[in-house]
Amino acid sequence: MSEPLFIASYIAHVRREELANVKGIIEGTEFAEIPAMDEAGKLVVVIDAPTEGRLLDTAEEIRGVKGVLSFLPVYQHAE
Repeated sequence: MSEPLFIASYIAHVRREELANVKGIIEGTEFAEIPAMDEAGKLVVVIDAPTEGRLLDTAEEIRGVKGVLSFLPVYQHAE
């Protein structure tokens, strides 16, 4: 039997002056990656975690980072 898969994508809107800091924090967060972003402060964040709980905890951790104005789910999948 294969390992469970929990993946979700989010759109983050970040204060421009905090963009570099927030980007570094997200890139250093286990299970999270940034496949696309722009200099205006919009980021696509993908979270690929081993459990649904870890996925949700990671999302909440990112949502609470100073400079993150919004962190909204776009897609979620579980197998």
